[in-house]
Amino acid sequence: MNCAAACQIFLCLAAFFIVCGRANTCDKPPRGLSLEADYNPAKAPKGPDEGALVISSDHVVLEISKVDDFQRQFRMPVTTFRTWRDPRIRLTEPDVDRLHISETFFRQCIWSPNPNFLFQEDREFHESLKLPYTFAVLRKPARKSALKAFNLTKEDPPDPNVFYVEMVSWVQLTVNCKMDFGWYPFDQHNCYVLETMLSRDQNGTKLVGSYAYKAALQRQLQYHVRAENLPESFTGIKLFYYKLSMTGWRLNLKRKISVHLQETFLPTALFVAVSWVSFIIPPESIPGRMALLVTLLLVLVNIFIRVGASSPNSDRMNALSAWVIACILKVACAVIQYGTILTIKRRYSRSKVASEDEDDKDTKHHQLIQRIDDYSLLAFPIVTFAIWLGYWLKVMSVYDAQVSPSSDFLRQYYLSSAQEEREEL
Repeated sequence: MNCAAACQIFLCLAAFFIVCGRANTCDKPPRGLSLEADYNPAKAPKGPDEGALVISSDHVVLEISKVDDFQRQFRMPVTTFRTWRDPRIRLTEPDVDRLHISETFFRQCIWSPNPNFLFQEDREFHESLKLPYTFAVLRKPARKSALKAFNLTKEDPPDPNVFYVEMVSWVQLTVNCKMDFGWYPFDQHNCYVLETMLSRDQNGTKLVGSYAYKAALQRQLQYHVRAENLPESFTGIKLFYYKLSMTGWRLNLKRKISVHLQETFLPTALFVAVSWVSFIIPPESIPGRMALLVTLLLVLVNIFIRVGASSPNSDRMNALSAWVIACILKVACAVIQYGTILTIKRRYSRSKVASEDEDDKDTKHHQLIQRIDDYSLLAFPIVTFAIWLGYWLKVMSVYDAQVSPSSDFLRQYYLSSAQEEREEL
């Protein structure tokens, strides 16, 4: 017997024992649990009155642990409670209202939904937990959101013919977010945590969910975080013969600007104001006046380089870079103004001819230069404050505005993949 034949025999025996082991496992359910004789774990249970199967999916988020502007992602620990009705399962002991099931039996013998998170980048189980899932069969859901999903109340007695399955998972979820940093650091973003299920059958599957965000437990981030319910347009999308049922929530991330006020806006504004001191320095003091202006210009250029390195990528200039560039231009205008004065002095010294009215020409020349400095000392602050006022009025209107949600990108997200699969079929 050669090696190839031995390998084939080994694989056949392994597959036989796996199938037999699975059959034996499903034929021996845990004590207190019974399954229908023709129970098929690959087939979803039917909803009431042959309608849609309702799945309650409740999410508990203690905090947003990290927001990565450069990767356009955020990370959070999520505890998910999924509950659905399965009429093919029974609890045989009347005193037992909740029966926990092992993961092995549940995975092999009981049907469970497999929803996906849209824009999910990564999902990891909590390292501190040996079992990322727990499973149970219930006579009646205990969570308020699940009771609401199945049109039940706490006072309603359990139906002896209806039983529910609950699956609890603990994961670290990393989700991509569509972020626009054109108004950085006055930007805010709507990030969606959407759980979806695709269904081809006529009745389909309906996801009904809720969220609980513990804002009091949130650690310090560069954003103000606010959780909101999904708009009505996000409850589902129909693409060709697909029915996309969705549940989840929306996170509004609004950047905190206090750090940028302290580190960038206030220092650069002070540097611009200091540049106006050059207008009261005598034009004859070239080293003193030029040293002040050139030093301020180099410092602002260094700040601009730091801002460019620390700002997230954008398809256009962001608001912070525009502010620093405007400050650089204001100081550069002060340098140009002083260069103009030096040019006037140089031309006057070349054209000066000894005459009896030379003192009068010197006086007029000095008066002209003095007027330029006086007008500059008045015009530069007025123009600068006007520009600053317009800047802050604009950015604060953007900062205080609400980002309008749109579901168009969801349709675009699924349209290409659904079209490809339709052509293959």
